[in-house]
Amino acid sequence: MAKAQDLINVLAAKARFEPVDIDEKPTQIRLLGRVRTDGPPSAMENWLLMMLAIAKREEQPGSTWKIDISRKYFPRGPKLIFAWRLIIQGDNLEEQLKEIIAAAQQAPMSNRPSEIMEIALNGGSGDRNAIRNGKGAGLTGRVAAGPAAIAAHRQGGG
Repeated sequence: MAKAQDLINVLAAKARFEPVDIDEKPTQIRLLGRVRTDGPPSAMENWLLMMLAIAKREEQPGSTWKIDISRKYFPRGPKLIFAWRLIIQGDNLEEQLKEIIAAAQQAPMSNRPSEIMEIALNGGSGDRNAIRNGKGAGLTGRVAAGPAAIAAHRQGGG
């Protein structure tokens, strides 16, 4: 028999879903969680593709379960954040969950390649861009370059 955790495992594997609250009853499952955005940009795309596949499966003739896919908003200091909320209702949900999990698993994956933002260099230290002894990198306009760098070096400033 399928459980809410089985669905969570599929959502986590394909879209980096992290549950915050789980409420599982015989006729209703409520999931509240977030899709992590600190990883591949395709995570949110995969989440939306899975939600589309599940919503389409719900609308098929003979479906005996219903799902509500929504966002719940929370204040966090001066910001307003949200979590995804899934409410699944139906009789004998353990059996119906198999169909929902299959829909999520069969949803296409985003084929957008992941973008690498930064790669650590072998042998490099975390402060490799720090200005010391006139060497390193810095913001444009804050680091002397060309004749100004030579003059600063001669004066002992870099």
